Amino acid sequence: MVKVLVVDDSSFIRRAITSSLETDPDIHVVGEAGDGQQAMALVEQLHPDVITMDLNMPNMDGITAIRQIRKHHSVPILVFTSASDRDGPKVLEALNAGAMDFVSKDSSDSREGHDKIIKKLRTHVMALAAPGPVPAIKTPVSNTPTVKPVALSSTHLTEHPDYNIVVIGASTGGPVVIEDILKKMAADFPLPVLVVQHMPAGFTRAFAERLDELCSLDVIEAGDGMAIRPGKVYLAPGGRQMEISKNGSGNLIRITDLAGHVHYKPSVDVTFSSVAGIYGSKVLAIVLTGMGTDGCLGAKLLKQQGATIWAQDRGTSVVYGMPMAIINNKLADKVLSGADIGTRLARVH
Repeated sequence: MVKVLVVDDSSFIRRAITSSLETDPDIHVVGEAGDGQQAMALVEQLHPDVITMDLNMPNMDGITAIRQIRKHHSVPILVFTSASDRDGPKVLEALNAGAMDFVSKDSSDSREGHDKIIKKLRTHVMALAAPGPVPAIKTPVSNTPTVKPVALSSTHLTEHPDYNIVVIGASTGGPVVIEDILKKMAADFPLPVLVVQHMPAGFTRAFAERLDELCSLDVIEAGDGMAIRPGKVYLAPGGRQMEISKNGSGNLIRITDLAGHVHYKPSVDVTFSSVAGIYGSKVLAIVLTGMGTDGCLGAKLLKQQGATIWAQDRGTSVVYGMPMAIINNKLADKVLSGADIGTRLARVH
């Protein structure tokens, strides 16, 4: 039985979350808190397995509560907040403070939309409750550096001479690892980098802006028709798909709205498959922490073309779903910790 503490300043929303979570017989809500201070007291008293945390609350906001709780407890914290452009930076700050993942509150009044978000909330709670590592808190980094950092040149290091592009896919736990990886890469990194992180619309632009501030490389949210340039990082926009198309002597990013069976938007499988058809064996694909198996089908196509695939190891994955699928299907050329991926990637030249 997974014990959950629900934290939200709205009593109505707390009751709704509680009743929705407890439709799963394996979930029991052991307590509710209306602000961060109450949450801290109840963590000591109830020892929950997972906490759902709102961000905008009186007395003590969610981000402060996350920092305080994670100083003393390893309990996974799942942010549950509204999906809007103004909330994007707050969600990223919460992840940096120690939250493991986030789910957006549905802005739709439809029953279908409500059921979908509740199912997602239950799924994420169960995934975070599974035995696995809870990464230590990093030293907080300012969101507004006055000077864009410059990493040491990578020109004297060589990991592999034959890549033309790097593609990274991630889900739960991914933002913190992606930030760590990109911060290790020098401004003269010679390859384009595509990043697919499971995020809804309204969050990826803020994520790209944060990464751009903290990293030596230029990081942007990908837009339709953008030319793929060396040394640039393109983040797939939330709620849409990122593909690649040929354009004379160069290649372009295509942002699409694929319908049908594609569950994730953006989807790692969609981007991996598209890259496989354009770049063939000249791809370094990296699959990071995340629930589910997104990326596995695309990785198979990449492998058939002779591409290289790295997977994050179990010990540093918040949820060992996506990388496990790569490893179990014998698609991984290397299995590395999150920290080692960044170190090795910085040597690619």
